[in-house]
Amino acid sequence: MVLSNAVIFAAGVAVSINAGKVPAALPVLRDEFGLDLVSASLLVSALQVCGMGLGLFGGMIADRFGPRRVMRLGLLVSGCGAACGALAWDASLLLASRAVESVGFMLTVLPAPALFARGVPRERVRAMLGTWGAYMPLGIAFALVVTPLVCQAWGWRTFWWAGAGFAAAMAGAVGRSVAPDPPGRPDHRAMALLSDTLRSPGPWVLALAFGCYAAQWNGVVAFLPTLYA
Repeated sequence: MVLSNAVIFAAGVAVSINAGKVPAALPVLRDEFGLDLVSASLLVSALQVCGMGLGLFGGMIADRFGPRRVMRLGLLVSGCGAACGALAWDASLLLASRAVESVGFMLTVLPAPALFARGVPRERVRAMLGTWGAYMPLGIAFALVVTPLVCQAWGWRTFWWAGAGFAAAMAGAVGRSVAPDPPGRPDHRAMALLSDTLRSPGPWVLALAFGCYAAQWNGVVAFLPTLYA
């Protein structure tokens, strides 16, 4: 159980590293691809845009096909996106690879709470979910610190390849360490749950509050390396 939870947490860190690598590499990417600030902002915000579109449906997908299966798929998609980014020869391909990475990110992180709830005693679920919340700052902090060092020593594409390999390795680790999804399908109607969610004020208020935070965070952190450079 401990190994399974650690692997799930590491899977979140793997995709968050792919999410957080662009701000630190942005000065190098702008020089190589001739990106202006508008294009650079699209590159940074692609993750959030896709997350906004897929977040509502990601949980439904995990319920329909099984959280373990969806998490493994998300890791593979994230790895493929990173590999495509490493091979990109122009800005449009790099942006497309970023969109693929963002899809993989959402498919990886959204099933995690269900996997924790399945493998942790009921009295420890809240503590485990609190620990899970550290995956994003840990992965982004690692990317912000290590990406410039790798870019300076071996080039930005090396870090993209490393991110692709890490995500693929975690997909294998999830397959080996996390218990398979139980047979059967959920008996609830997904569209009915979606309708109930959209009619409830609570999720809208939470989304607005987090949107205010995310806008400030991205506006400062994502462009801080560029401003320093």
